[in-house]
Amino acid sequence: MGEVSWKRHFRYYDFFQMNRDAYVDTLKFHLKKLENFHKILDSGAGSGNLTLEFLKNGHEIVAVDSNKYSLKILENKCKKFSKNLLIKKMDVQELNFEKESFDAVSSMFVVPFVGNNKKYFSEVYDVLRKKGKFSIS
Repeated sequence: MGEVSWKRHFRYYDFFQMNRDAYVDTLKFHLKKLENFHKILDSGAGSGNLTLEFLKNGHEIVAVDSNKYSLKILENKCKKFSKNLLIKKMDVQELNFEKESFDAVSSMFVVPFVGNNKKYFSEVYDVLRKKGKFSIS
């Protein structure tokens, strides 16, 4: 998709998703599952709806996505919490972090967009600390 298409996509995506009970319930699911973990990797963070909620709850977040336009939206949405946020343009199938860097990893509506799920899961478990948690929907 071109940049104009992505802009249109995310404008409507945020509006419709934030007004759907199933979407909001999924946000709450991730927040509850990872509430006791501090440093969280939000893999495939998109436009930052989940990232923002984590930040509001005091978590330290690294948000990654391969789409530069969605990350720009995320950055604007989360400005108030920038001291607890690191944003990286990165393919989730090639997570460029040290092993065991994160207490938890979230993956909300990412799997259908990943070309090689086995590679993605392997990358997630490499960066996840022992006794960490991977929350996926």
